[in-house]
Amino acid sequence: MKKLKLLGDSHFAFGLLHWLDLPEALDKTCLVFFDCRVEEISKKFGPYVGDYLRRDGRFRDGMGIYVAPFSDTVSIEVSAVSSANAPALRLGWRQALATFIATFKQELPDDTQDNLRADFITYLPTQHVISYKGMMSACPLQQVIPTMPNIQELYLMSTKISDGFLRPGSDGPLVNAKLFPSLRFLHLEDVLIDDNDWSPLVSYLTHQTSGGQALSLRLAGKSIHICPHVAEAIKDLVEELFIDLASK
Repeated sequence: MKKLKLLGDSHFAFGLLHWLDLPEALDKTCLVFFDCRVEEISKKFGPYVGDYLRRDGRFRDGMGIYVAPFSDTVSIEVSAVSSANAPALRLGWRQALATFIATFKQELPDDTQDNLRADFITYLPTQHVISYKGMMSACPLQQVIPTMPNIQELYLMSTKISDGFLRPGSDGPLVNAKLFPSLRFLHLEDVLIDDNDWSPLVSYLTHQTSGGQALSLRLAGKSIHICPHVAEAIKDLVEELFIDLASK
């Protein structure tokens, strides 16, 4: 078997998956489970997917994760990315080798959805993740980020930039550490800014690029407004700066 696309009720789909005993690597995998209960993410879905991906050698050289911002859904696309080619790819997006989607019986608050996405990601072999794209609020994002220390490309959508943006907690063991020691490209799309205050981003870039670490930054989205003096301050901190006000 080279390809598998399985859609169905979560109870029966999980049973069928265990009966199939999937091989270590399929050319293409798509699992869509309907009417999941919240607890199934941590008890069934996350552990199963994590075990499946760990047995697939294609992801050991580099994994790309796309967390789709669909309502009342955990939707994760996974692609194989070569760390040797990652700096030249400028993120974009690659064809997913595996897609995992779980929809829920009931409507869920936004923060609950974000926590479920973060919980799901922690079951994946995140040490191999070098490219991350997705939308997630600050608190769950801060929880899951330390599990992905080898990220080279980070693409965040509709993320709020506020005090402590992409920085470790002020009282934790990583207080003076860089969360992304390997980061080379940061893309921020349709970011949320209070009172046009870009100082949290400037603080992050100052910390991240200290010691001579090269970083390229792209700011995109119709909602973005940045003053010339702020743009100049940011430009002095990064290797490359792209500002695209027309992107969406």
